[in-house]
Amino acid sequence: MIPHEFRHALNIYPGSRVLFKLKDNKLEI
Repeated sequence: MIPHEFRHALNIYPGSRVLFKLKDNKLEI
């Protein structure tokens, strides 16, 4: 699982939220 802090850090950068969503979905599968 990815730490919440790391998730928040990625959200700071523009566009990273979408990329992280795709990554998160792959990790969940």
